[in-house]
Amino acid sequence: MSTIADLSFIRVVCDNTLQAAVGLNGANAAIRIPHITKITPARMQEIKGKLGILDDWIGNWETDVNKLADTGGLDTTDAVNFFVEVYGKRDDDGKLLEIQDQAKSLEAIVNKLVAYWKNGPGSSLVSANGTAWGLVNAVTGYVDHETRARSDESRFNSGQYGAGKRLKAKAFEEGLRLAA
Repeated sequence: MSTIADLSFIRVVCDNTLQAAVGLNGANAAIRIPHITKITPARMQEIKGKLGILDDWIGNWETDVNKLADTGGLDTTDAVNFFVEVYGKRDDDGKLLEIQDQAKSLEAIVNKLVAYWKNGPGSSLVSANGTAWGLVNAVTGYVDHETRARSDESRFNSGQYGAGKRLKAKAFEEGLRLAA
């Protein structure tokens, strides 16, 4: 696997902070370095220069997160609709076609997500309780701890680099749409 150099303005303690550090909101400043490449001081300076967009990215990310946290007063119906949008796939006419995780029914997934939104870690915080930020965090909790996987390592890799990461990004974008 390649070494990945990416933005990190905060100490990473969970997936939410990791996603913030690596640009869940669409910033793509990651620099991939093949595992056979030697990391020299000159290469490190080049990487630092490429990651120089940090100041702008932090401001944009902070604005987006504040929008999500300020979008409060959401109820269970709002949450269900949000989770169906994130996990469902619709045709051009808006008809629900399928869900992203075929191993479980959409209803079962939505029930788990609503439970995370209402009672998951951090759900009682003012920034999460009844807010779009709480909805995004519920998806993160579900993806990182509940999705079916062959192993914990497989679930981790999906959440950080694969389908799980894409679902979390979709939740962030859907949250911003809801906040607009």
